[in-house]
Amino acid sequence: MFRDLYPSPHTGGPLKAKDKPDWMGVKGDESRLVRCRFCGFICDPDRDMQIKDGNFAGKGIDNGSRSSDTYRIPNTKGWMLSDNLVAYWKLDDNAASTTVLDAQGTYNGTATDNTEDLTATGKIDECFSFNGTDQGVNIGDSVVDCTTDFSFSGWVYCEGELAGDTDKYASAFGNGAWDAGGSAIEGLVVRCGQANEHFHFCVGNGTSYADVYLLRDIKTTRKQTWVHAVVTHKKATNTTYGYINAELVAEQVHECADPGNFKIGYSDLNTTENKWYGKIDNVMVFDTFLTAEHAAFLYNGGKGRTTVDRNTVTDYYYEPEVTGGCPFCGSHRYADK
Repeated sequence: MFRDLYPSPHTGGPLKAKDKPDWMGVKGDESRLVRCRFCGFICDPDRDMQIKDGNFAGKGIDNGSRSSDTYRIPNTKGWMLSDNLVAYWKLDDNAASTTVLDAQGTYNGTATDNTEDLTATGKIDECFSFNGTDQGVNIGDSVVDCTTDFSFSGWVYCEGELAGDTDKYASAFGNGAWDAGGSAIEGLVVRCGQANEHFHFCVGNGTSYADVYLLRDIKTTRKQTWVHAVVTHKKATNTTYGYINAELVAEQVHECADPGNFKIGYSDLNTTENKWYGKIDNVMVFDTFLTAEHAAFLYNGGKGRTTVDRNTVTDYYYEPEVTGGCPFCGSHRYADK
């Protein structure tokens, strides 16, 4: 018997045969089919599961060019994050120009070099690769003013650690800056911190700031690996949450205020030691708070995304050869009902 997969029109408890969606059938033990508590994906947590062949016409399911083993799974938890996407730099410009286009809005940036000289193979298509010495992108605006909820998302890849100190406090992205006196951080930035082989977020209000671990050893044992970072700030509680590869790893209560210009590959902090050494891809800014489910959606099982809306017919697939944890986000936390 299915567990409670869909709340409507069914209202709770185990699904009876008459309540089972008429488009769905599985090979295997149907009693093990559950919804992942972390991301909402429906799957079998313990063994292979395949959606049976069938006529999907008129049922809102599009198998496209996929094999008969893999079907698009409807999900009732849809959203339109594009309504809250303020800026989106794909970093795939690859042109004889320093202009870095905002694919979402009007926040075009300016690179230190022609973008064709920064272009490298990215996590998704192309990206920018920075030398850790004198390269980066200045958006020329804070993009969000930190007076309401907001979030940053992006992929980072650290090449390692340079012999000099130009990458000591390497900044990936954000709008962090020093206050007028140069003693306290304002805004929010994702960067390497005082223990400079580790990855942090820094959040401040111009009077004080907090420096919080996101990922240790990004310049050493975890170098040369793509990492997805989401930092999201809830203004009502002045709390910033940090996610690495869809896992909540940090939570800090501290006011965020008076940000500087948003920058990618460096920041206004520690100006001679703030350059990112490695790649950065698909940086997004939202004017809303992102939940754990949003973070998992953007991470997309390690594949990333180029669009941020999730429709009632989703764009992710169950691959029959994947077993163990949730094939979408990797979590082993499943809802009992």
